[in-house]
Amino acid sequence: MRTFYEPTNRREGLKIKIQKIMYGFGIFSFITIVLHFWGYSPEYTKDELVSGVVFFIIAGIVYFLFVFFFFKGETGKKTVFWGLIVVIFILLYLLFTRDFEKEHALIHLAGSTILSA
Repeated sequence: MRTFYEPTNRREGLKIKIQKIMYGFGIFSFITIVLHFWGYSPEYTKDELVSGVVFFIIAGIVYFLFVFFFFKGETGKKTVFWGLIVVIFILLYLLFTRDFEKEHALIHLAGSTILSA
């Protein structure tokens, strides 16, 4: 006797396994980011910590929504595709409109503990 949550065929079972792996990857990533910010918090300013945590919370929400929609069927796959296109355009806009050379100058690299040792 099958229960309601058992896959109906082999392909459905593989889909469920892949979905669990993707959710597990997201949870693992979120935990490691939290541990990173917790362990290295003295090396960051308060503004950097807040912006980093907010960014990764938003990125995590988007990731889990994309995984959820991807496994909802063809409409979900199209939603994820166009969502990724939007994310790419946002990143390209940020890349070309911000002056990263000034914000991430090599002076920060020279001040790191590895190079100053």
